[in-house]
This record gives sequence, C-alpha cells and structure tokens, in this order.
Amino acid sequence: RNMEIPIIELNNGVKMPMVGLGTSKAKKPNELREAVKVAIDAGYRHFDCAWIYGNEKEVGDGIRDKIEDGTVKREDLFIVSKLWRAYSRPELMDECFNESLRRLGVDYFDLYLEHFPNPTMHGGPGVLELIENGKSVEDLSIDYVTVWKNMQKYLESGKARALGVSNFNEFQMSRLLRECDVIPAVNQIESHPYLNNDKLVKLCQSRHIAVVAYCPLGSAERINVSTLGSPLLDDPELNHIALRLGKTPAQVALRFNIQRNILVIPKSVTTSRIKENMDIFDFKLTDDDMKVIYGLNRNRRYLTAHFYNFYAHHKFNPFRYIETREF
Repeated sequence: RNMEIPIIELNNGVKMPMVGLGTSKAKKPNELREAVKVAIDAGYRHFDCAWIYGNEKEVGDGIRDKIEDGTVKREDLFIVSKLWRAYSRPELMDECFNESLRRLGVDYFDLYLEHFPNPTMHGGPGVLELIENGKSVEDLSIDYVTVWKNMQKYLESGKARALGVSNFNEFQMSRLLRECDVIPAVNQIESHPYLNNDKLVKLCQSRHIAVVAYCPLGSAERINVSTLGSPLLDDPELNHIALRLGKTPAQVALRFNIQRNILVIPKSVTTSRIKENMDIFDFKLTDDDMKVIYGLNRNRRYLTAHFYNFYAHHKFNPFRYIETREF
C-alpha cells in the first residue's frame, strides 16, 4: 500500500515532502538507480542529492526511468542538490550548479543548499578541492554570508524554487539572519536521538526555517567504535519503545524527528528499509516516549567521525565547538 507522505510548507510557500531518500551512501554501480525507482514506486517524491556525492547521474537515471514509464512527472518530484564548498567563489558557482542539473537530467532544482559554511580552494575541474599536506586548503577570500547572497540569483532566475543552507551552526545561522535580507528556507543538519541539536532546531524553527535531518538513524557505517560506542539503533530504550509500539527502532527514531516537525532523509538502498522508513505516519510517540528519547542525547556527531580531520582547522568549521561561536 502506498503511503501519502505529509508535506511541510517552506517560508516561501514551496511545499516539501517530510520524508526523502538520502543518496550519499550508495557505492555500487546501478544500486542507486534501482533504489530510486523502488522509492518512487513506494511513494517517495523527495530526493536529497549533492555534487560531492558523485552519484547524481544514477539518481537522474532512476528518475528518468520512472518519468518515462509514466509513474511520475518532473513536477511531482522534489529534487535537492548542494553547492560544494570548493565552488564558493562567484565565478565558480555556476559550474557546480549546472553540472548537478546536467547529471540529474533536470532543468531546475526544488531546493538548492549551500552545503557547508567553510569555503575551500578549488582544485580544478572535477577535483574535490585543493589538498595540501592531507588537508583542504581554506579559501579565506570569501565567507558563507557572501556565498549565500551570491546564490540568490538561482531563485531569481527560477533555476531553484527554494534556497537553503546545510551544516550551519547557531552562530552562523544568527549571523546570516542578521546580515541578509533573504532568510534560508531550510537548514539541513545532523539530528537523531543521540544528537537532537535542540537549540539549533528551535532557533531555525522560531524564524520559520525548516529543519531537515540527515543521519536521522545515526550512521552505523561511520562508527569508529572506540570513540562512538554502539550504533544508535541498538539503543535499549529505543528498542523498548519500538517493541511496545510494534515498530522498528528505525521507525521510532524517524518519528522522533517528525514529531519535532523536522523533515528526514534516511539513506537506504534496501527495498524493505526504503519502505519501512516512510511507514512512520500511522503511530505517535507519547509525551513520555519523547521525554525518554530526548534523554538519550549525548551530542554524538556521526558526520565528523568521518570528515573531521579533513577540515577541522578551518576558521568556519561549523562543528569546531558544540557552542555557538567561531574563532
């Protein structure tokens, strides 16, 4: 049975489905193309992509297959991509934007995000970024507020229906709100029971900025057990609640964000899990359940486990402090 996924209205009136398919994980050829087709058949309409994932063509192929067989039209879908930080300079921005459109085979984005607030030096065509001594080289000629202002042209041209940011911390969001006329429609951040990011969520929502949670199920493949302990989905409290409700721990974790009015983009290429991850609208967590899950917070960030050393030195690294300041 196909579930209808609820939508949220962004601050510019654009409507966005509350559950999307995250695409940063898929590694094997054709795996993602098939996952996208499965997801569309199951009722997904929101696809979260990025230039840096290097797999937008596969997402686009899956989408094209489902448009060609008449299952969906382009306007039924909500397609998101992101400006990689090595393309932060105004003269480089279009290259990244247009390349993502081309790979996905679409002529506009429903939402386009500034992927990270810490610009790095461009390394040349198709290169991740300039790396010296194993570290990304900062681009201090530009900062994230200027990048955000320069992105507005995509809204004006109609090439993006909405614009937002990703991985901006409280300090960075506050500065953006102070210095810019256009408020982002979205801030995409890591959020799950072990990192509920509540202060940042409340700041965004108080200004009508929708919060989208990546890694909403934790991120088992990024765990370095010595530093991060056991996977989120093995958590006894989460399992206890799931058992009582006849749901899976994953569904409970996703529901936790949904009940905070946070959109979720779980990643999976497994048919059963793709379906399971959207089947979260036929039950509710009680106030007590929510309290228990809030209590699981341990400020455990999965993304940095993977990426931290790469840009820990950057002046605008959003994860440098849990607190809300920069160096």
